[in-house]
Amino acid sequence: MGVAPWGVVRNREALTNPKGSFPASYRWRGDPKEGIQFPLDYNYSAFLLVDDGTHGRLGGENRFRLGFESCISRQKTGVGGTGIDIPVLLLLIDGDEKMLKRIEDATQAQLPCLLVAGSGGAADCLAEILEDTQAPGNGAGRRGDAQNRIRRFFPDGDPEVLQAQVERIMTRKELLTVYSSEDGPEEFETVVLRALVKACGSSEASAYLDELRLAVAWNRVDIAQSELFRGDIQWRSVHLEASLEDALLNDRPEFVRLLISHGLSLCHFLTPTRLAQLYNAAPPSSLIRSLLDQASHSAGTKTPVFKPSVEPRLPNVGQVLRMLLGEMCAPRYHAWATGDPHHDHHDHHDCRENDRSGPESSLLLSVRATSDLMLDAVLGQTPWSDLFLWALLLNRAQMALYFWEILYM
Repeated sequence: MGVAPWGVVRNREALTNPKGSFPASYRWRGDPKEGIQFPLDYNYSAFLLVDDGTHGRLGGENRFRLGFESCISRQKTGVGGTGIDIPVLLLLIDGDEKMLKRIEDATQAQLPCLLVAGSGGAADCLAEILEDTQAPGNGAGRRGDAQNRIRRFFPDGDPEVLQAQVERIMTRKELLTVYSSEDGPEEFETVVLRALVKACGSSEASAYLDELRLAVAWNRVDIAQSELFRGDIQWRSVHLEASLEDALLNDRPEFVRLLISHGLSLCHFLTPTRLAQLYNAAPPSSLIRSLLDQASHSAGTKTPVFKPSVEPRLPNVGQVLRMLLGEMCAPRYHAWATGDPHHDHHDHHDCRENDRSGPESSLLLSVRATSDLMLDAVLGQTPWSDLFLWALLLNRAQMALYFWEILYM
């Protein structure tokens, strides 16, 4: 998607229609370098055209572009904003000498850059210079080669200024990744993720957590296997827990297999809070959500009319299982696990409202703490069956089949 200033678009009248025109029919003729107007680049599938009130002036879109990119970087992937911040990567296709300054700024800000070799301009210039720096030879010779390339690609530019920019870029060359069609028909997601992984430049697993969660968000288990589980990154169970939660919430059974096969401990992962959060992912219009709401109401939860659905608690899940299976179902997540055999408690908030600070309040909190530990212990003994039931109730067939296979191996 391109961002361009409206005031320099050639034949922009063809893009406006009071009655609407989707998609717009756009044609241009002539040399795009003539005059002060330029045609839209056909390599883009969509454009945001910024009208800053000027005509024939480049750069009017920069303020909008920065704000737009900043807004995107604050968004979350995954269900309900539970995933990672969207990573930012600069992709360079062709480009004039002005793009060297932008690449310099990006690398100094630790922003990874992907150079499309063979596209011409700044992308080819930097790709060739980067290749030279990785070849054996002395510094003086490489510097002379870089100067010659800069003059060849940008004969009208200031060679000293451009040379200084390129040298600063190469001080962060670990942030540069070159993609060429000669490398084979790799899918673009693979190239992007490799660039992000390369920019981390560490053997510590903590440096790659967002990249792993990004692979989960894209549902690219093949990329995770080839780029993140090659044996050079020291993964521990705790590093994989956030990604497993993403995989469960977003119904990624192949990722669940991968993460567990690389040492994730379900006994440590599946806490009562986490299991309740997994049930809370049930769609509002689903049958299981309706049954959980019924169980909450029957347990005495006061639900406002304007909010018919409440966050499910594990005793509610136990009630639903009993409702569906009858006497065949042994008590599970029973209400006693929350410290009260009759009610699904929401009175921790009431304790604060009524300012209970005496022995009764301390006893209530002690009972709840003890019962939470008991429920934690029960979950720790049966995580596979707990997740199997969760997958069944949320109608996630492939996930349920996987947990069933593990249970009865």
